[in-house]
Amino acid sequence: MGNTTYTSFTTNADNIVVPDSSFNSKNDDKATITTPLKLPVGSYEITEIKVPTGFLQLDKSVTFEIKNVKDYDTDKDGDFIKEVVVKNEQPTGTIKLDKTIALREDADTSLIDTSDLSGIEFKLSAKENIIDMADGSVIYQKGQEIKKYNLTKDGKLTITNLPMGTYEIVETKTLDGLVLNTTKYEVKFEQKDLTTKIYETKLYISNDTTLVEFSKTDITGDKELIGAKLTVLDNENNIIDTWTSTEKTHKIEGLTIGKEYTLKEEIAPDGYVVATSIKFTIKDTNEIQKINMIDKIVEMSKVDIAGEEIAGATIQVLDKDNKVVDEWVSGKEPHKIKNLVEGETYTLHEEIVADSYVKATDVEFIVTTDKETQKLVMIDKLVEITKTDITNGNELEGAELEVTDEDGNTIDKQKDVYEGILATLDDAIINLEKGADLGSAKDQDLLLGGKVKKWEAFAYALKARYILHKSVVENNVWSQVEAAATKAIELGFEGVAITEFNGVTCDNPWSAYIWSRNYVASSKTVTDLMKATNDPRLDYYTYGTGKSYAPGDENAAKVADGSLVFPQWYDDGSQPLHLFSKAELYFILAEAQLRQNKDATDAFQTAVKTAVSEIMTLFKDDTDVTAFVATLGTPTLQILFEQKYLAQSYDEQIEAYNDIRRCKAMGESYITLTNPFNTQSGINRYPERLPYGNSSVLSNPHIKAAYGDGTYIYTEKTWINGGK
Repeated sequence: MGNTTYTSFTTNADNIVVPDSSFNSKNDDKATITTPLKLPVGSYEITEIKVPTGFLQLDKSVTFEIKNVKDYDTDKDGDFIKEVVVKNEQPTGTIKLDKTIALREDADTSLIDTSDLSGIEFKLSAKENIIDMADGSVIYQKGQEIKKYNLTKDGKLTITNLPMGTYEIVETKTLDGLVLNTTKYEVKFEQKDLTTKIYETKLYISNDTTLVEFSKTDITGDKELIGAKLTVLDNENNIIDTWTSTEKTHKIEGLTIGKEYTLKEEIAPDGYVVATSIKFTIKDTNEIQKINMIDKIVEMSKVDIAGEEIAGATIQVLDKDNKVVDEWVSGKEPHKIKNLVEGETYTLHEEIVADSYVKATDVEFIVTTDKETQKLVMIDKLVEITKTDITNGNELEGAELEVTDEDGNTIDKQKDVYEGILATLDDAIINLEKGADLGSAKDQDLLLGGKVKKWEAFAYALKARYILHKSVVENNVWSQVEAAATKAIELGFEGVAITEFNGVTCDNPWSAYIWSRNYVASSKTVTDLMKATNDPRLDYYTYGTGKSYAPGDENAAKVADGSLVFPQWYDDGSQPLHLFSKAELYFILAEAQLRQNKDATDAFQTAVKTAVSEIMTLFKDDTDVTAFVATLGTPTLQILFEQKYLAQSYDEQIEAYNDIRRCKAMGESYITLTNPFNTQSGINRYPERLPYGNSSVLSNPHIKAAYGDGTYIYTEKTWINGGK
């Protein structure tokens, strides 16, 4: 038989080939055709007359050959089968994405790393239902996420084999420093013919960087200030960028969205104040974010009482550590103070006064945070002394003159003494903070064993005490007191005492004093206060009925107000002597907090517990001190001063006395003292101060001239309790 080409097979009158079932892509894209006869040996060609919906036409006809009857298989029914593969392809879509980063030429782009863009992520979703055109089934539901893709290092992405339909691709993750491109790009693939196998869409997508513009201006905002050193820090204080301001703004690209940064001025331009740091958070926007830091000016004028500028005075500005931050000689124009920081406290100090003028008092000031020029004035008085002839008014030469104060005194003013004490403490703190080892000197340190930190804590404690003394003559010292006391506590202050007494060859001086006399007693004030609160120390502060007593006669030791004899704890001359107790420091802190309307409970309870525990431990008494402290309730100034007085009656009586004088000068009274043996004309006399010692009087005749025989102690107040 020769080769025969069969273009069709008929099974009915209409000459149509009838398949045994409908074509369905779900059955492995296979279909069968049943012919009415078995094909004989020969070559055959299958030609596609109609292309199935959603498919591409065949590139060419499909041929097959029957060489032998054995080429047939049989199905389960015994019918002959010849399998010929005729496969139609479906068209697909391809998305090619190219990512670029838009950098600005006029900005610092050092934070932007474009060498690896693989961290950028896109999401592909079906914008509409994606339908299989062959059978109408839904491949992807509308809105369904198909897949997430990451770019290659060089910013490329190719997505292939997408069924026909409409898609949406959007950026879901980008790199730090870039603004997320939230544009939803639509991609539509539609079969337009029967031959195109791949429909390709190219997307060119760009990312903007974050951009922050920093401006440094004065309060007018008219122009950029030159010469400021500025730094941007992240929230872990890592330096992100640093620069010196110019006439142009400074721009930084690539700061991370949502992250907080700080703009800090390290050095201000000459004549300007270092501004307060500015915190800012990067917004998710490609718009320029503007940060403006404004520098203000602090001007100082040295003038006379008429308001005229005085030339020739050397002026210093001191910081809180008494370090000189600026110094200049005054001229005829105000001086712009350098090296100041907003919010900090400084002192104007006249180091050298101009000729013929009186040295001015130091002026303390705070650099305000408002953006206005701050003007300071220091006034010098002019003093003119002329020696003239009474007859003609001509000036006389050769006379020797002495200038004294209004009382004729030439001794140091108490205010200056206090300022000197505090200045010395500040200098000591500066040196101690350096942490240098005391070397061999520590072996001779009987107080703190050469421990530098303990000495530093002691210095802060003393500073708190002496600032507290000034509460009568200076306003608003309480925050300073609190700060110094808190610092001492932070450094581990546990009190300072002399511990070298053995009670045999070397006695505690208070104990020795009492044993040498038989007229020293605990006061009624002490016993009454303790009885009122059931104080567990009462038996150890006084000798009660039936207890052993020495030295002297009990009746002789009693005073007229009925108080009992000296405290028991003086029996043993080996007891340490407090120079500054831990309890005193906590009482100081508690007072400062109460004066500022703060909660002082912790400080007060620590103070009382410390003071009481010392006595209980001394006498091996296991009384529950904590429970006693709790009975005192919420601290008030009245309760505080009562407990502080009891604590300091141990061996810190001088500070108890200072407290009473200080409160009296402020118009407050918490402790009432009586002494019937110290009256004059029926009036109880209260000593306002201690007398000068003989050595001081002998070495400085001005003291004797000023205070005479010593009666001044009842009439002359000291500077810290309202005197001169």
